[in-house]
Amino acid sequence: MIPINLAITFLRSHWKAFAIGLPLLLLFAHDRRVDGLRAHYKAGWAAERTAHAQTVINYVAAEETAQATFDAKIQAQKLKNKETNDEADRKVADLAAEYRARVMRLKAPAVAGAPESAGLPQADIPQSSDGSGADPVIIERADALICAENTARLQAAHDWAESLGSNEDKH
Repeated sequence: MIPINLAITFLRSHWKAFAIGLPLLLLFAHDRRVDGLRAHYKAGWAAERTAHAQTVINYVAAEETAQATFDAKIQAQKLKNKETNDEADRKVADLAAEYRARVMRLKAPAVAGAPESAGLPQADIPQSSDGSGADPVIIERADALICAENTARLQAAHDWAESLGSNEDKH
C-alpha cells in the first residue's frame, strides 16, 4: 500500500497538473458520453424516420384499397339499380299494356254527346246510409288510358317499394 504521507506529498508537489488534468479528464469523459448518446439518438431517429415512412406507405396503400372497395361497391349498386330500374320499366310497360287493353275492351256507353266515352265498371261500393245508389262514371277514353298508364306506374312503384322492404329484412 502507498503510505498516506507519501501520497499527500506527491499531490502537493504536483497539484497544478491535477488541477488542470482532472477537469480535462472529466471533460473528455463527458464528451465521450455525449458522443455515445448522439449516436444512440441518431440511430433512434433513423429508425423513427424509417417507421414513419413505412406508416405513410401503409396508410396510402390502405386508403387506395378502401377507395377501390368503395368504388366496387358503388359500381355493384349502380348495376343493381339499373337492373331494378329496367325490371320496373318492363313491369310498367306490361301493366300499362294490360290496362290499356282493358280500357279498349270497354264498351262505349250509349250517352248522347259522348261518342268517345267509356263506361268504367263500377266498383263494389256499399250503398250510402241515405239509400241512394252510385251513378256510373263516364269519362273520355283518352282519360281512361291516362289513368291506366298512371295505375301501371303506381303498381310498379308499389311493388318496387315492397321489394326494398324484403331486401332490408335479408340484411
